[in-house]
Amino acid sequence: MAELDAALARISAFLEASLPSFLDAPGAVIGLTDRDRLLGILPVGNADAFTGAPVEEETRFEIGSISKSFAALIALQEVDRGTLDLSAPVTEYVPWFRVRSEFGSAFGPITTHHLLTHTSGLIMGMDFADDAIAAVESLARTSTGFPPGERFFYSNDGYKLVGLILERVTDSTIRELLRERVFAPVGMRRSDPAITFESRKHVATGHQRISEDRPPHRKMPLVQAPPIVSTTADGSIISTAADIAAYARMLLNRGRSDGGATLLSEVSFDRFTTPVIETETPGTSYAYGLGILEVDGHAWLRHSGGMVGYYALLECDVDAGVGAIMMVNGLAEREPIVRYALSVLRAWKEENDLPEVPPAPDPHAVANAQELAGRYRSRGRGVTLRADGGRLLVHADGDEVALEPDPDAPDRYAVPHPSLDRFALTAERTDGDVVALLHGPDRYVREGTEESTDSEAPEAWEQLTGLYRAYNPWFPAFRVYVRGGALFLSAGEGEFRIEAVGEGEFRVGESWSPDRVSFGTVLDGRAHVATYNAHPFWRSFEE
Repeated sequence: MAELDAALARISAFLEASLPSFLDAPGAVIGLTDRDRLLGILPVGNADAFTGAPVEEETRFEIGSISKSFAALIALQEVDRGTLDLSAPVTEYVPWFRVRSEFGSAFGPITTHHLLTHTSGLIMGMDFADDAIAAVESLARTSTGFPPGERFFYSNDGYKLVGLILERVTDSTIRELLRERVFAPVGMRRSDPAITFESRKHVATGHQRISEDRPPHRKMPLVQAPPIVSTTADGSIISTAADIAAYARMLLNRGRSDGGATLLSEVSFDRFTTPVIETETPGTSYAYGLGILEVDGHAWLRHSGGMVGYYALLECDVDAGVGAIMMVNGLAEREPIVRYALSVLRAWKEENDLPEVPPAPDPHAVANAQELAGRYRSRGRGVTLRADGGRLLVHADGDEVALEPDPDAPDRYAVPHPSLDRFALTAERTDGDVVALLHGPDRYVREGTEESTDSEAPEAWEQLTGLYRAYNPWFPAFRVYVRGGALFLSAGEGEFRIEAVGEGEFRVGESWSPDRVSFGTVLDGRAHVATYNAHPFWRSFEE
């Protein structure tokens, strides 16, 4: 027991040190388990930044897309029962499902297998409704990006459709299925299958940065995230660290719960956890509602989750027989903390020396700061990047601030500078050398680098440029702008090139992307409505 206490103390110390660094959130909790029992729950910080209420062991959080593995598990239960054929067309179960597609019958229909593995070609979804039917019905006005099964593209709407399929083959609701098929046998006594204003009463308050139309950074005030309600299969579960740790034990025990219940047959559990397709994350594949990867020679299961004001991560080292769930009420880089926690538990299980507590991370640290340092100019305006003690400082308009690197996108930085924070700053490289900085409509060319000649952009594109808003907490705004003869769309932290694919319609992103945006009637030289994946946005008076 003394050794376990020492292991938990190290994990707790790293979690505490990480709160102001990895965690752009007021509070967090991590739950730790092995195959046999709950090993510990470690809360830190505040459940509400404004009241000062602490995160406690029983504090509940929204877990987001970790919920997808629950839906996949129930789908495989129906396979065991003989009521669901994963290779049958989705329209056998939801006859009114429609989506536009340029791919003929030679490629076959979309099946539940494609939905469960994110290989359907459907859009991610705009999450504009609290029920699955509205979202799935809107897919009739969207297009698939590639033939079913060809590649991985994450789709929340695909899992909303899984929920509808399950409701139809069981004649039950997804809420009832989650309670009866997973929560009860696993022993998840404080979990809720839907987000409602009633269930939110006993949940940590979600937090986000105040500006929703630009990349968030730490100089922005932290505010309460807007409340949502949701009852869809892609991510509507509220839970505690202890409950999700019990779910992790079920995974570590191949579908058997603490109480001895068997949730899946051996054949279906193998299917549940067998890799189907590689994801966009190197080294990670996707099975049915679970990511599959190898870490230090061990097989791991994982899924992350993000909600409006919440993030979570579940990871299980299957070979070591340990798992961890981390939940936060704000933005967070969770993986370094969870990976350290599991490395400590593995060392404890194997009776090895415990890993030392890593130093507190610096959220502004840039490993290759010196590579980017230099002077850059665009249309008569200049910016200077300076490396200083492992940080990268930007100097513009008489002020100097430290850039904040995006952990999910190398060479991409939030800019906490009042004249530059509207867009992220992204390094452009040629043969590995930084030649320019991309910043929304501007391309800042590095001093000493020959400036390229921009292609001419159609004059009509200027009518489309600007800021568009929708009153949707999931996807509140995006900007459209021209740079270097090409048209771009940026939303939050991401930038995507958009290209015409039809009369008034543009593809957003890669050549295979299903995402589409179109623009409405031009009034006074400006388009005032944009439809993004069947969801309307309106031009804002702000720029």
